[in-house]
Amino acid sequence: MSKRKHKSKKSDGPTVRRELRAEAFTDESAIKPTWYRTFSWPIVIVLCIITFFMLVHGSNYERRKGFLTFDESIYMRLGFFLKQGEPYSTVKIYEEKKRSRALPEYLNRPVFKHPPMYSWTISMFYSMLEQKSTYKYEELYAAASKVSNLAGVMLILLVFWFAKTYYGYSTGFLVAFLMAIDLNMTLSSQKVWMASSLTMWMFATLIFLYKACEEHRGYFLAAGFTFGLAMLTKYTAVLVVPILITYLLIYHRDMFKRWEFYSFFAVAGLMFLPWAIHNMKVYGMDAFTMMIIRQTAGPEKMARFAVLAAVVLAGVIGGIWFQRRRVSSGSVDEKSAAEFDSTVWRKGVVAAVGCFIAFLLLQKPFLTSILATLSWESIPNAGWDMAIFKKEPWYFYLKQHVEYSPMYLFVFLALLRAPLGKRQDVFLFTSCCWILAFTIVWGNFQGRYALSFVPPALILIASTITLIYKMLLRYRNNAGYIGLGVLSVMLFYFVLKAFKVYSAIALNHNVAYF
Repeated sequence: MSKRKHKSKKSDGPTVRRELRAEAFTDESAIKPTWYRTFSWPIVIVLCIITFFMLVHGSNYERRKGFLTFDESIYMRLGFFLKQGEPYSTVKIYEEKKRSRALPEYLNRPVFKHPPMYSWTISMFYSMLEQKSTYKYEELYAAASKVSNLAGVMLILLVFWFAKTYYGYSTGFLVAFLMAIDLNMTLSSQKVWMASSLTMWMFATLIFLYKACEEHRGYFLAAGFTFGLAMLTKYTAVLVVPILITYLLIYHRDMFKRWEFYSFFAVAGLMFLPWAIHNMKVYGMDAFTMMIIRQTAGPEKMARFAVLAAVVLAGVIGGIWFQRRRVSSGSVDEKSAAEFDSTVWRKGVVAAVGCFIAFLLLQKPFLTSILATLSWESIPNAGWDMAIFKKEPWYFYLKQHVEYSPMYLFVFLALLRAPLGKRQDVFLFTSCCWILAFTIVWGNFQGRYALSFVPPALILIASTITLIYKMLLRYRNNAGYIGLGVLSVMLFYFVLKAFKVYSAIALNHNVAYF
């Protein structure tokens, strides 16, 4: 058995499951069963049940006075069309509504711009309705909103699973709680919007990809399956690809030679193939541009992001090439070069993040948001106006999350810490950066577009808070006790303020149309 282990170590790359878990539970009595380990899942499930009913409460059609956002009405109708065996098309809706209001041109195309997974899931929930010829909007909305409600609950389970596995139970419980009260997650999961479903499938994919890299390559198959579901929900799920490639370039370059890595794309490709074939039948050779460019961000924005991605990946690859040149020339041995380059890139990334944060703090709108989130009286801007966030600065997503909850002030400390941390920190940091980069380049500011930023960001926040607590607990003196007291009071106030904003917007029929 030992011999086999040594043989496979070179080809399999690092497998750190035991080490990561040992580190996660070092301070949490991993050997002895403890109450929080025994009752961890029941506790989180109770939290999920409470959150589910809170989301259902926020989705109540009568309490919303029958108001629907434009996207909600589209998804509900598409789900109903699929239930009735009609084509996945909005042309019928366009013909009905074009006289009463201005409608986007993409509604008048034979195939709806987004893949059908979300609408198909809604149609499945419609099948549970009482069979009759017509339905009230209230009935359709009650069924359709459950898709987003359940996706929001699943996100709590996913972040807890990842956090307790690689950081420990204290971080797991904290991040589950933070996810349950996160305003962006709540607003998106109350509505018939696909953001929660997309984020659920994307983050599940990221979890399986991390496990495939660090535990067992067989997880690439599971990641391919969830990635296929994510891509069939919305094309922006493709963001998991640059996240994966960046991480592999840093830690697991040997993985590019493994068939399991390519099985990830093969499984997802097979799942996506029927949708691609359907588009080919409708649009012919123009199907790709119809799916990816004309119906999403537009050619200019896609080109900008492609250039950004190329520059980042070229920088990483260039660093690897430079390291190999140094080793091959004999100027430095491989181990020393690897240690030196690891230190340099980590410190370089921290310096870049530090400069970015300093730049944000020099921006008056950002400082205003910080002061607003710290003020007990201030409530973020909200309402049903579709142009409510039309003239926001490019750093809108960071600014808005800070306004929604003071807990996001810790994200800047977390982003500074992550590059110097363990592999799970770097993986989550990479996820946050790629998602933020894309949403900023996209430029159409709607908070739900950045919902996929929330799970990795909240895990980094929770792990940073628990790390600070553990550091303070080591100082058994007055300074340590004062630090613990100050941090505890600050977190208590932050949670109270987050609850106040949550109550004012999420529970008060204030959609914050974004």
